[in-house]
Amino acid sequence: MNRDRTLPRARALAAAADACQGPRDHLALIRTRLTQLTALEPLSVLEEQALALVIDRYVPAWHSLEETLIDGMAATRNTTPILSPSDFGFHNTLAHQGRLAFVDFEYAGWDDPAKLICDFICQPELPITPAQGMQFIEHLSGAFPDAGELRRRVEWLLPAHRLKWSCILLNEFRPEYHRRRVHAGIAAEGLLTTQLAKAERYFEEHMSACMSRAISGNREQIHPHNPNGET
Repeated sequence: MNRDRTLPRARALAAAADACQGPRDHLALIRTRLTQLTALEPLSVLEEQALALVIDRYVPAWHSLEETLIDGMAATRNTTPILSPSDFGFHNTLAHQGRLAFVDFEYAGWDDPAKLICDFICQPELPITPAQGMQFIEHLSGAFPDAGELRRRVEWLLPAHRLKWSCILLNEFRPEYHRRRVHAGIAAEGLLTTQLAKAERYFEEHMSACMSRAISGNREQIHPHNPNGET
C-alpha cells in the first residue's frame, strides 16, 4: 500500500477513520469512546451491567493511565504517516490457493503507523500470537528511518489502545448500534450477553497488566500474550 505513497494520487487520499496526527489524538480517541459509553441510558439489566463495567472499571483505569500518558507525551515525537488499512487483522482476510488476501478497506486512509500496529496487536476477533506481534512491528518499523521512535510510541500507546478496544467491544450497547440491530432483525439479548462477557474478559486479561506496568514505568511489551477463548 505504501510503496507509492509519495504519488499525487496517494497524497490526495483522505485520512483514515479515527486518524491520529499526534499523541493528543490518541488520547482523545479514548476519551471520546468513554464519553459515548458513560452517556448510555440503560433499559435492561444487561445494559445496567455494561454501564457499571464502564463506570467502575474503565473510567478509573483511564484516570490512572491518562496521567502517565500525559507525563510521557513530551518525550514522544510524531512518526511519518502511512496509508493504513485501519481495520487490519486476520479477521479481515480470505485464504485462497495458499495465500491471504486482505479485505475491508472502508476505514482506510492516512494515519499514524503506531496506531496501525497497536490496533493489529489489540484487535480481539482473531488474536495474534507474540511471535506474530513481533514480526509485524519489526517488519513495519524497518521501513521507516525513525524505527526506534516508532517502537517507543507503540510501547507508550499500547495500554491506551487496549482500553480503546475494551470500549469497542461494548459498541453494541450504544443506541445507534441498537437501531442497526433492529433494522437488521438481529436478536439483541444473546448478542449483548456475548459482547459484555468478551469486554469483561478482555479488560481483565489485558488492562490489569497494562495498568501496573504503565504506572510503574515498565510499559506493556509490544507483543501480548495470546488470550484464550477469543473467537
